[in-house]
Amino acid sequence: MKQFQIVRYIRQWWWLIAIVSVLGGIVFYTYMAGKQTYRAQSMIEYKGADAESGLNPDGTVINAEEIRSSEVIFAALSELGSEEAVDDIRTRLSVEEVVPEDIEKIRTAAYNDGLDYEYYPTAYTITYTTDVNSSSSEAMSILDAVIDSYLNLYGQKYISLMKIPYSYNSLQNLDYDYIEYAEVLNDFVTGNRTYLMDASSYWPQFRSTATGCSFSDLLEEADLILDVYIPSLYARILKNHVTNDGEVLQLKYQHRIENNNLQISNYELMLADVEEMIAVFTNKNLENMEYHWESGNNSASATDTTKVGGDSYVIHQVYDFSDANQGKQYYEEITYDKLLDKYIEYNSHIKELQIDNDYCNYILDAYQGINSESGKSYAESVQTLIDDILALLEKLDARMTTTAAEHSEYEAAQNVASVSTINVRSTVNVKLYLVIALMVFFIGGCVGVIAIGRGLDFVDYLFYVDHTTNLPNRASCDQHINNYADNGLPSKFSCVIVNLTNLNDINRSVGRDGGNQVMRAFATFLQSGATKQDFIGYNGGVQFICLFPDHDEDRTLQFCDHLRREVEDFNISHDGVEILYSLAYTNKPSNRAMTIREMISSTLGKIRNNPITNSAPKAPEASKEGTSEAKK
Repeated sequence: MKQFQIVRYIRQWWWLIAIVSVLGGIVFYTYMAGKQTYRAQSMIEYKGADAESGLNPDGTVINAEEIRSSEVIFAALSELGSEEAVDDIRTRLSVEEVVPEDIEKIRTAAYNDGLDYEYYPTAYTITYTTDVNSSSSEAMSILDAVIDSYLNLYGQKYISLMKIPYSYNSLQNLDYDYIEYAEVLNDFVTGNRTYLMDASSYWPQFRSTATGCSFSDLLEEADLILDVYIPSLYARILKNHVTNDGEVLQLKYQHRIENNNLQISNYELMLADVEEMIAVFTNKNLENMEYHWESGNNSASATDTTKVGGDSYVIHQVYDFSDANQGKQYYEEITYDKLLDKYIEYNSHIKELQIDNDYCNYILDAYQGINSESGKSYAESVQTLIDDILALLEKLDARMTTTAAEHSEYEAAQNVASVSTINVRSTVNVKLYLVIALMVFFIGGCVGVIAIGRGLDFVDYLFYVDHTTNLPNRASCDQHINNYADNGLPSKFSCVIVNLTNLNDINRSVGRDGGNQVMRAFATFLQSGATKQDFIGYNGGVQFICLFPDHDEDRTLQFCDHLRREVEDFNISHDGVEILYSLAYTNKPSNRAMTIREMISSTLGKIRNNPITNSAPKAPEASKEGTSEAKK
């Protein structure tokens, strides 16, 4: 049987190892790619004045888990236009506090000593992990949108910023008469102008990168509309008595006057109650006032109201500065101030309503006796002016909303900000596992081909090897002959048949086992003169068949001479045992086609009639017409 040679098996079956490795790698890569997810991570830090105390700018407790709230995630998905479910995103989003190593050591030591140690983290890592159907870019975009959404929410919820009072949408689909619509536009611009005026005074240096406008720029646009376009609209409506229905308009303003009068009556009643309470409060305080005149003792300050004394009249206990139980100092506002605030508030409301009544009476006088046909010819120009104002307000509202939103983000960034870029990593190192898989499949392929090769060696040894000579047996010879018969012969080919002529004499001389040893030695001689591509087979009995592709007659004669020398050396070194053989060969002629069976038949004829034997040192020159014969 063939020797166990690992390299031989791998060389023979390298292509199978390659196929197994590649296919295994492809299957494994496909499987792992189907399990691949991506993890996007970033860090935010709270930077407010009270952040290290765990408080937001408005004094509430910092709760970083709000990043995972449905409100934040829904806003983020809306911004992306994604149809992902909020709960799906929320379950894959996590928030973890970042505690410095030194703080962690201090906190651990305090806990070990049984002490309480309070530390409020200001930095948090936010991690989003995708599902298996998402890409790394989706992980980054979703986490970025979530952080932006949270910063916007934080600015709106915890940072005290002014809100835009009116939205442009409130001007849509209103069923008003012309003069009423002018009032709505005036109120809209006036309210937003107040917001812009306050904003420009609080944040004069802020300028939006999106709109290029500051609050002062937007205030100028609002002033232009309020000072030019709105008065022009009022003038055009009132001068030409433009209305949809004069009678209905007058009824509206009469009803408005009646409502104002009812409110004035209510405020006057409440004002009377406040005046009565003020009078009672004043009288009561007059009764309780303590006037002190300190003579001869000027140690106390005349302005020190916490002590009885001084060289002037002082009012004592208008403000209470002490807590009798705790001894703490504090300021307590008395009820009188609140009464004055109410008095001023009610009076202001009454004056406003009276002014509105005067305005309503003016409108009634202007439209007295006016019907729906009055000013109809001017209605189109009035509507055109209204449309122009609406276009200006829409543009102003868009700029104002964008600028305010950016300012809100800016203010939020001063208190909480993203302190690191978003880092996206794959959860499975597919390349590493692919390399490991290729190595595993390569090693497995090698083990497999070794097992296959060795198994084929056993099969070959059992069915295609002669156990005495360890040469291919008759079945193997037939197989090779059939293969050449089916596929044809190469351009150069030689067939040699050798007979061990005195095998029976050797068996009688040295026994059956000795004869087998001689046959094995003779088989070795044959194999030593052949190459790997040559075939040396035992055809049974005393006959050996040698098939040499790529042999011309010179190389065939070299083989015959090599066999002769090997047998001579054997015969000299072994007394009492002599190997005698005869052979014949046939070379494929170059001038005509010849099949393998024709060559074997020709060689068998020669070995019967004109064999070459080892009775002489070498074979003589013979005819080179495709078959050579020599006899010694």
